[in-house]
Amino acid sequence: MDLTTILLATLVLVILALYWKLTQHRGYIETLGLPIDKPFGIFGSSPHALHKHKLHEVLLEKSQRLGKTYVRYEGSQPMLVTIDPDMIKSVMVKNFDSFTDLFAITDDDKRTTLDICRGDQWRALRKNLSPVFSSGKLKLMIEPMGRVTDQMVDYMDELLVDKKEVDVKRVFSALALEAISQCAFGIETDAFHNEDQELIRLGKEVLNGFTASSWFESLLYGVFAHFPEVLSVISIFPPAFDKMYDISAGIMKARRDQNVVKHDFLGKLLELIDEIKRNPEASKPLTDELLTAQGIVFFVAGYGTTANALSTLCYNLAKNPEIQERLYEELQDVIDKFDGRIDHESIQEMEYLEACIQENLRRNGPVADQVRLCTKDCEIAPGLLIKKGMRVDFPIYASHHTPEFFPDPDRFDPDRFLPANEKNIIAYTFRPFGGGPRQCIGQRFAMIQMKMAAAKMITNFRVVESPRTKLEYQNGDQFHMKYPELVVIMEKRNTDSR
Repeated sequence: MDLTTILLATLVLVILALYWKLTQHRGYIETLGLPIDKPFGIFGSSPHALHKHKLHEVLLEKSQRLGKTYVRYEGSQPMLVTIDPDMIKSVMVKNFDSFTDLFAITDDDKRTTLDICRGDQWRALRKNLSPVFSSGKLKLMIEPMGRVTDQMVDYMDELLVDKKEVDVKRVFSALALEAISQCAFGIETDAFHNEDQELIRLGKEVLNGFTASSWFESLLYGVFAHFPEVLSVISIFPPAFDKMYDISAGIMKARRDQNVVKHDFLGKLLELIDEIKRNPEASKPLTDELLTAQGIVFFVAGYGTTANALSTLCYNLAKNPEIQERLYEELQDVIDKFDGRIDHESIQEMEYLEACIQENLRRNGPVADQVRLCTKDCEIAPGLLIKKGMRVDFPIYASHHTPEFFPDPDRFDPDRFLPANEKNIIAYTFRPFGGGPRQCIGQRFAMIQMKMAAAKMITNFRVVESPRTKLEYQNGDQFHMKYPELVVIMEKRNTDSR
């Protein structure tokens, strides 16, 4: 056989392999009888110019047009998309063993955080880190959280000396970073007065790194959809991610060198790393690098989502002054009952505050959607078999803005979440922190942080709409719903609750 024949045969085999790869799921998925968001050849369903669209708006429009459950193509890969609560429960809970994983984006332990971890690694990490967020451990975090929220009030007072308009996203970003630094890592960063704080800059770079901002980046996401294996060769992680790993490792080394023992998040990581060194075989699949990387997810996930959620809460309260005053009255009543304290006990009785936060997470939550990867064939509903390798997408924003689930969804109405009305909320339609065993591990930490910060903010300041008060989400986001700033007028109240 001559060289030309060999080359031609190889080319034919490559073409056939590519054809199989690009069409392996087609045909079967069309037999399921579901609406299909028709693809444009191998480029998949629209939009193709990801950098020109907002993902949460796209998914809402498709759910309204195609129904609660439909199929869309990412490149050549079909994906089931559903906001049907029964189907969501089936995947997230009843058949969790078939949907334990997320879309694989790395095999590098230094970049594998709990939120993207898979299989046995995820199970081991979740089991070992869950005790950090127990009720007892969270109570220990109240004191540093209180200090940080007091620092926020002092910083706001300083800002109001020279101006009335405030970018609250900047303030809450500093708050989130300082709270996480003190509660989880036992360090102070002075984030309020250091706008160039390295962790804030790196956090922004990491979050912005998962945004399509050009045709080239939109094309790359298409390539990854066709060939996810490429992600093991080409990293989509921004350089800031590796820098944050180095910072996490440095903080851990400093505590070890100084022989400091604390029972916080960092202390738990160090404890697990010591166990690995004593018995590496028994500790598998955990590794030193994997545990060190978990410091990153606390910074990035907590910093970005909490800052966004508190900022949009200010937006909604500024737009609805009557709701803000009702909230203020409740806060004053509860604080008076607890002798002026805003702590773990008093925030438990702030029902309207919790309702405002929950309604804000529904209306303007920081995350657009969630995805699960099918790890073994599974029938999630009668006649609906999802094959191994397919993904299921659960659009959060679309669920939260579907009138059948939440009447008049664009209206900010905290009464939806008051205890008397909780029975009206259909299970698995409200998912700001996900659902099932992979629900956000830091959910209770985030809620306590938001309650304490919001209580301190509203009892000390009145949030007023400014001509510059706009909530403009940026195009190209693939997960988080981000916006550059959120400006409101802050007016000092006469009552000092501290």
